Amino acid sequence: MDKHHIELQAIAWRGKIIHETISLEKFIDLYIARYFCGNNEKKVKDLHLFFLGDNRTSFGGKCEVFKHIAETHDTDWYLKYKSVKKTMYQDLEDIIASRNVLAHRLLDTGDDTLANYPESMVFKKYNLKYKYEDYTEKDMNTLMSKIEGISVYLISRLFPLLL
Repeated sequence: MDKHHIELQAIAWRGKIIHETISLEKFIDLYIARYFCGNNEKKVKDLHLFFLGDNRTSFGGKCEVFKHIAETHDTDWYLKYKSVKKTMYQDLEDIIASRNVLAHRLLDTGDDTLANYPESMVFKKYNLKYKYEDYTEKDMNTLMSKIEGISVYLISRLFPLLL
């Protein structure tokens, strides 16, 4: 396989995962804001802009707040999700870690990676030494499934009349 083809596939995977993760993060923002502000849309908007907005609070930090609110104050809803899929918080941690790899690491287009494509792609990190992360199509599909599962469940809580 040639370098150009693997780059195009990496762009598609990265774009899809990052786009869907941004949507998930905004659903979590809204969940947190609705907890503190109820249905007061002005306050929800202000909380989002002043505290939850981009670069103020990390996605990981928001996930911790979300988990605490859900476990402590929205227990029935949280336990209902966990009865179907026990790993919500671990899934969020996996999503964050993978999003960071896809957003910040360089695609390796060396001979070994090209030889293993399309079975896997390799992203590399430069930090005193090289660190390589392999992603397969199955990994990407699993990641999308985690993102979509949590997103749909959040949407059902935030907008119950839509589903």
